[in-house]
Amino acid sequence: MKTYFKKRWYFFIPLIIAGIAAFGYITMSLWNYLMPAIFNLPVITYWQTLGLLVLSRITFLAAGHDPEAGAIIHGRVTFAKNLQK
Repeated sequence: MKTYFKKRWYFFIPLIIAGIAAFGYITMSLWNYLMPAIFNLPVITYWQTLGLLVLSRITFLAAGHDPEAGAIIHGRVTFAKNLQK
């Protein structure tokens, strides 16, 4: 099964592009419906929406990702350590 996906990975590229386009369109629609009415902000275009999404991804993931950061808060790390004892 793994070799099938290694050989056919390029079929998923259009799906990824369509997903990004759909997510951008949904975000733009929600922004243009809610933000001008609630906060008196301007209506934004599709490309401004994609730029806003990229900027938010860079901003919120700039510090890196520590997989145990959320796990410590929820007690999963201590539970896993107790299982090892």
